[in-house]
Amino acid sequence: MNEKKFYERSDEFLGSFKNPSRLTPWRRLLIRHTEDRFERAMACFEGGQSFLDLGCGDGQLAALAMRNYSIVNGIDITSKNVEAARKLCISSGKPDQIGQFLSVNLNEPFPFSSASLDAISGISVLEHVFDVYEFIRECKRILRPNGVLVIEVPNIAYVKHRIQLLLGRLPITSSPHGWADGYGWDGGHLHYFTKDAVTGLLTGEGFKVSKIVESRAPFARQRSYWPSLLAGNFLIKAIKA
Repeated sequence: MNEKKFYERSDEFLGSFKNPSRLTPWRRLLIRHTEDRFERAMACFEGGQSFLDLGCGDGQLAALAMRNYSIVNGIDITSKNVEAARKLCISSGKPDQIGQFLSVNLNEPFPFSSASLDAISGISVLEHVFDVYEFIRECKRILRPNGVLVIEVPNIAYVKHRIQLLLGRLPITSSPHGWADGYGWDGGHLHYFTKDAVTGLLTGEGFKVSKIVESRAPFARQRSYWPSLLAGNFLIKAIKA
């Protein structure tokens, strides 16, 4: 299978649903109480010299990172996303803040030197790669000591998913359109996580987990008091030991 074509097709499909007018009235009501997921992610970073967004998409998070980092880099498997991310960052910051924006398959070694980055983000990425252990090892390799890794993953133990499983239904962890033809099986998700599973993965590979919260659902701050049950998606901050 051509991975690049699969991800490009998924991006195009999901993009067709981004128009708010296509949302149900219930979802339009809830979205008023939903914080921006990228702003919540950026709140986990202290700032520094160099930042890398893995799976950068159209560059929204990378552009925000230009507030706190001297050099911002981005990686995505689709060339269209890479170019969009580069253009957004150019319009959002200073020319000398633009680092490398590369079209790279994240199932392969990352094209950065060991211990070369202060911070890495991977929002809605880990569930799509083949080998989650190798992905985390690569993040650790290119981070400097005490570097920050922030990832977002779906929580299969979310109370809504527990009820669906109890009723014999397979949960959708990607989006309301996760089972649609053209978007991939559950939006292309290959892995599912619980709080203990993702914590164990990170600590087992040499990270110290310092924060786990809900990343994007309505009333995210309230849900974060009990993320293992109430979070549909985890936002995890981890420090390289």
